[in-house]
Amino acid sequence: MTDHTIDNVLKDINNTAFQYKGKLIDLMKDTGGYNRMDMHEGAAKLNDCVAKFFQKQIEQAEQEKATIQSNIRGLKHDLESTVHQLGLDEVPSVDSENLSLIDQKEAWMKLSKELEAKRETRISELNEAISGLNHWNTQLQGGMDITQPSPENATQFNVMPPADAEARNLSLTHIKYINELSENSKKQYHLRKQWVSSTCAEVKQSLEDLDLKPGCYGYPPKDAVINTEMDRKILEESKSFGVDWATIEALRLRQDELENLNMERQTELKELAGQIIGLWRTLHIKEDYQEEFMAGIAGRGVTVATFDECLSELSRLKEQMAEHIKIQVGKAKDHLKALWDEVGFSSEQRQAFKPYQSEFFTDETLERIRTEVDRVEAIACKMRPILKLINDREGALRDLQNIEIEGKELGDRRFRASKYLLRAEKVRKRVQKILSDKNEKTLQKALKKWREENGQDLIYNGIAYIEVVEAKLKELASRRLRGRRGSRR
Repeated sequence: MTDHTIDNVLKDINNTAFQYKGKLIDLMKDTGGYNRMDMHEGAAKLNDCVAKFFQKQIEQAEQEKATIQSNIRGLKHDLESTVHQLGLDEVPSVDSENLSLIDQKEAWMKLSKELEAKRETRISELNEAISGLNHWNTQLQGGMDITQPSPENATQFNVMPPADAEARNLSLTHIKYINELSENSKKQYHLRKQWVSSTCAEVKQSLEDLDLKPGCYGYPPKDAVINTEMDRKILEESKSFGVDWATIEALRLRQDELENLNMERQTELKELAGQIIGLWRTLHIKEDYQEEFMAGIAGRGVTVATFDECLSELSRLKEQMAEHIKIQVGKAKDHLKALWDEVGFSSEQRQAFKPYQSEFFTDETLERIRTEVDRVEAIACKMRPILKLINDREGALRDLQNIEIEGKELGDRRFRASKYLLRAEKVRKRVQKILSDKNEKTLQKALKKWREENGQDLIYNGIAYIEVVEAKLKELASRRLRGRRGSRR
């Protein structure tokens, strides 16, 4: 109520009082009941009623003022909270000096409605940002709601509740931050999707290169890591792969497994090729065949078919090699026997060399026989000068023994067999010459030198041959001694 309104009310009261006063005086004059004291009392009562009326109005006005002031304080508090929630730089104000309380209240209510409308707009914007973030985060987790923090960023990849709480931050900075998180999640999703797609293509190519096909021949081979369900999805070009970390880790693991398997197969294939090439060279396989075989397997990579063909070729070559080794072992044995015969190895010495008696024709047997050939060949090279003397000596003795046997078989007829007599005489002269004292001493000297150089006696047919020579020299010396004694008589 304005001051002008109050003045009008007072004027109306005074005018009404004077009107009733004039009428009362006229009536009392006519009736003779005029009494000044009554008038004074009436005026006093009237004044008291007016005072009470205004006092009541004042109390009501003060109560209304307090209520308006309380409402204004509540509006200002709510406004400050909304301003803080919206992240505004300053709280809006009202011109309290030039406006009445009721106008101030209306102004604050208008500001509150404006900020509440902005708040609702921000809530809508934030919910839209959160919805986008939750959508991409759900996609990143393979289409399932997130219940556990992601290993990358627990805040970024958690699903957020809608912005319906009073304490929710509605600042533009926060909404921008949520939108940035959503955009990051979107980019992360597309990057993962691209990686999953390219990795599936690489794994598919690796499976085809390795010939790993579920349900087909050669799957899984003994050296393959089995992941049938994933391989089937990849080979069928299934789009059911998500982009969650479990799927990504499974694809990465499968990719590594196949790469390792490819490297292992390449290494094994190189080893097989090395064995095959080595056998080709040993067996003198034609170069045209070798080139054709290598060109045939080169286009198939490290598939099961390639290994089957290589293993088949290796098996065929090993069979040929076994026959080849058998022939080589036979030749080596013949060579060794000839050397044994040359150096006069005894049967005991020959029996002691087990590979010669073996019927297993292997590389090891051939190598051991060749080693023995080299060893005996070295001995023969050193012994040959001495062996010539020994072989001449032993040959002469054998000839003499054969002539004596032939003579016994002829009996008395030998004296009439001129051919026998000529041959026997020739053998005796040859034996006498070879087993002369001079030749025996030359052989003894050579055998002693052998002993000094080798630390042992030269063994011939299991006997230290120097003992045979020295026995013969003693026999010759004894024969000469008997001859001198007979001449003296």
